[in-house]
Amino acid sequence: MGKQFSETVNTIKMLQKITFLVVALASLSYASKLPPYITACKRDPATLTDCATKEARKILPQFLNGDPSLKVPKLNPLKLPSVDINPGNDLTLKLTEVIINGFEDHVIDLVAVDLNKHHITIKMEFPRLNLISKYDINGQLLVLPIRGSGPANITFVGSKFNFDSDFEEATRGGETYLHLKDYKLSYTTERIYVHLDNLFDGDSVLGPQVNKFLDENWMEVDKELGPSIVKVINFVIKSIVDGVFNSIPMNQIFLP
Repeated sequence: MGKQFSETVNTIKMLQKITFLVVALASLSYASKLPPYITACKRDPATLTDCATKEARKILPQFLNGDPSLKVPKLNPLKLPSVDINPGNDLTLKLTEVIINGFEDHVIDLVAVDLNKHHITIKMEFPRLNLISKYDINGQLLVLPIRGSGPANITFVGSKFNFDSDFEEATRGGETYLHLKDYKLSYTTERIYVHLDNLFDGDSVLGPQVNKFLDENWMEVDKELGPSIVKVINFVIKSIVDGVFNSIPMNQIFLP
C-alpha cells in the first residue's frame, strides 16, 4: 500500500511538471508571436531604415490605446502617478496625477536601424504636448525664490525629439531577442508655456508676477526644467521599442 501510494504521488508530481512545461511553452509561444498589425522588415541595409520608418508610422497609432502583450502603456492620454523634476540646484519640484495629451498628433521623421552596429535612431515631432498635473515646488527657479502647490499646466509647442540607443542580443528560450542599452534623448522646442496656480499660498500679487516672469523667460525655464520633464518622452519611446524587442524574437521582427 505504501509503495502504491508513493508511486501515485510521483506520478502526480510528474504530471504537474509536464503540465507546467506545456503551459510555459504555450506562454512562450504566445509571447513570441508577431502582432497582426506589425509587418516584419528584411535585414537588407539598403531598405531597412525605409521599411522601419514606414512600419513605425503605421503601428504607432495602434499603440495609442496601449498593448498589454507588449507592455506598452496607453498613450491617449498618458497617465503617470508622479514625475520628479531634478534640475540639479536648490529647486525641488514634484508633479503628481500627471496627464499628458498630444501623442496622437505625432510625426515620425525617421527610424534608422543598424543591425551591424546594433544601434537605433528615432526622430519624432509633436506639434503640441500638454501636461496637466498637481505640483509641489520649493526653492529657487532662475533668479526667483518660488514655493507653492496646486494645479500645473505645462505645454511644449513645436517639439522635435531625437532618441538614440544601442542594443544587444540576448538568447531566451532558444530565441534571440534585442534589448536597449545606453539610450539618450535630445530635443528642441519652439515654445514652452508653464503656469502654476496657487503660488505662494494663492498670493494675488506674487503668483501672477511669477507666472508672467516664467512666460517671458521661457527659454531659460526650458533649459532648467525641460530636460527633466522630457524624460517622460524618453520613457514612452523606450517602452514602445523595448516592448517590441523584448517580446518578439529578432528573426520575426527582422527577416533574414
